[in-house]
Amino acid sequence: MTFKSTFVSALVLICALGFVAHADLEYTLVTTYSSAKKAPNPKQTPSSYKETDTYYVTNNKSRWEHESGNQTYTAKEISITRCDLNQRFHVDNALKIYTVSALDAKGKISQPTEKELKENLPTGKIETHYSLQEIGAEKIKGIDTKIYQLKITGKYSGIVAGHGSDYNGKIWVADLQRNVSCDLPDAMPKSYTQIEALSTGKRKMIYENTGDVDAMNQLSSKLPLRGIGTAEGQTVSGEVTSISQDKLNDSIFDIPAGYRKVSSDEYENLRSDAEDKAILKTQNSKAHR
Repeated sequence: MTFKSTFVSALVLICALGFVAHADLEYTLVTTYSSAKKAPNPKQTPSSYKETDTYYVTNNKSRWEHESGNQTYTAKEISITRCDLNQRFHVDNALKIYTVSALDAKGKISQPTEKELKENLPTGKIETHYSLQEIGAEKIKGIDTKIYQLKITGKYSGIVAGHGSDYNGKIWVADLQRNVSCDLPDAMPKSYTQIEALSTGKRKMIYENTGDVDAMNQLSSKLPLRGIGTAEGQTVSGEVTSISQDKLNDSIFDIPAGYRKVSSDEYENLRSDAEDKAILKTQNSKAHR
């Protein structure tokens, strides 16, 4: 997907950043995307699409279990971050495969060289304005949260003109720290330029973030327990359905015995093939009913 929702970008920012988690933490976040329009492609977002994410976090290790899908197909994946090894593992339990990548420079926005900036490339610009206002407080599952009104407006120009997305909603944020020490990407900058390589060729993209950028960066260190809003014709709602600070079993951060290590490309190809076969099987089963 070439153009990402500004709401999704904000959720990535809020959920991806954080301080060191000083105590073990386990929580499950369920997010639902609902739209009146039904997508014609089974791989695209349908009228109702749900994601379930379960996180396990210690001081230097984390595990993220992701499940997403609809009536046609449900995808599952595990990501394990190990600060002690300076590595991240992506694991598919169904296929019993995994891939490994280094954490070096993770989350850093790559700066183009002077030579790249001087290239005569197709250029686009995305200006995103953030408005964040504290409007109240509420306890969720016995945990104090602050409620914020969040509005995000995206303006697209140049080669991306005609695209754009706005978000308007509320988030309930708890003062809980939940990220490992080595998993801290840069804060959202006010502006930056990237040279992006697409299947159709390279392009230059200029990004500018305005409004309550500093407040968004401060909020990113906290744990959102609930959120609801609208973006791109969709209603997006998410809530932490369970949360615990009990001691975690360290074995959940290990790769199970017998799993096969593969390259990143092979990992993605095997998962894509499995998805295509599962969708085709479901469609054939419905056709023969």
